[in-house]
Amino acid sequence: MNDVREQLIRDHGELEQLLQRLADDSAAPEPAALLPTWCQFETRLLAHMDAEERYLLPLLDVSHARESAQTRAEHARIRELVSELGVAVELHTARQAAITELIAILRQHSEHEEESVYPLGSQRAEAHVQTKISAALETARRLASTLSTRVAAVIRSSSNDRARP
Repeated sequence: MNDVREQLIRDHGELEQLLQRLADDSAAPEPAALLPTWCQFETRLLAHMDAEERYLLPLLDVSHARESAQTRAEHARIRELVSELGVAVELHTARQAAITELIAILRQHSEHEEESVYPLGSQRAEAHVQTKISAALETARRLASTLSTRVAAVIRSSSNDRARP
């Protein structure tokens, strides 16, 4: 398996874990429990799609234009859903059904990429493309972790402030 393909499939697995945490957090009695996980998931997912669109899909634009266009269209739809769900998370109105819908769509999208896009792109990806994708995904991991930690700290601080007489 090519390094680019391995990196992106591994990232899919990590995003799946975050999605599962999000689904679990949605059952928490305090709606704010979703925010740290959401920040981490959203940051990672958007960076993942951006890396694919910047570095991988251009390798397919000429030789496999239909695959490239389909992936971009799926990304646009996913971004719409993420935006809508993000507003709901921030307003504390996110529902399990919306999270479940996003999970289903992302799983289907991941299967498409792993079966079609990644093998095609990996055949064409040179070392510099692999390095750029790796750097983009690692930067997103670090940023998402930092954001999640900071959001969790703000929530704890806010909860402590409300608990004081």
